[in-house]
Amino acid sequence: MNNSYLINRIYAWADWNQDGIFSANELILSGDPDTSHNLTGQVTIPSDAIIGNTCLRVRCQYNDTDPGEPCGEGYYGEVEDYALIVQDAGVPQEKTVQGMDRLERNEFIMYPNPAKDWIMIRSKLSGEFSVEVFDMYGRIVVRDEFSTVSEDAIRIPLNNASNGMHFIRFVVGNETIVEKINIFK
Repeated sequence: MNNSYLINRIYAWADWNQDGIFSANELILSGDPDTSHNLTGQVTIPSDAIIGNTCLRVRCQYNDTDPGEPCGEGYYGEVEDYALIVQDAGVPQEKTVQGMDRLERNEFIMYPNPAKDWIMIRSKLSGEFSVEVFDMYGRIVVRDEFSTVSEDAIRIPLNNASNGMHFIRFVVGNETIVEKINIFK
């Protein structure tokens, strides 16, 4: 988030019950950024939070001490949404692979990004695997399963995906990889 004024306030909400409404008790972080324009803090996930994809909204407001409504208008500022994956405490964390050497590390590569009508997936991992593409609200827009993975690229159509940022989850065996993908049609 671009926070170029030091007197900005930053607020964050998480839709823990996944009802599509940011309630007052879902305000998880608020405060003034430091001189590097960052705000850090600790967030405790409520025990009754629904497992799965949760919408996280971050709002930056100029010269304002009232968070206002997460979905309302602001004086000057910016609002961004992110997908937050809430997992059961007993489930291992998903692994997000970054960097250009993914395939060399026996991981995963996806291209093009941004994508339009399809994406290609290639991996050195082998076995049955699944692919899910989900939007910022956690809705799955593409789901497919395959019986083998190889270094040959597999084409995944994006017919049901709309414009904007999405996440792709690639699961093979006990390996789970989540990547961000931008779709522009």
